[in-house]
Amino acid sequence: MFVSKPFLELFAINWSTVDSLRTKVAELQGKNELLERELTAIRVNSDWMRMRVNQLEIERSALLEKAYPGLHIPTPEIARVSNKVREAFDLASMFEDTGDEERMVPTS
Repeated sequence: MFVSKPFLELFAINWSTVDSLRTKVAELQGKNELLERELTAIRVNSDWMRMRVNQLEIERSALLEKAYPGLHIPTPEIARVSNKVREAFDLASMFEDTGDEERMVPTS
């Protein structure tokens, strides 16, 4: 079987191309590791800040209750919010057949 030279050249990979791609992959992996370390540091700092603010709010509330006897004020709290997708959400369930019983609309 005859394969034309221009068609064959489409699949030819140059050594410099492979070398440049390896360099780019190594560079991106280094950036990824750096960003993961920075993210870890930011999470630690934000957790510390959240805990400190919550502690100060509790202290403020206790001092106000001590200064004004009988005054009970709610203490605000900063809670950590998870960005994870809820486990109860199932994407596959969107594509399941619900059956005729659920699709039928009663006519009255």
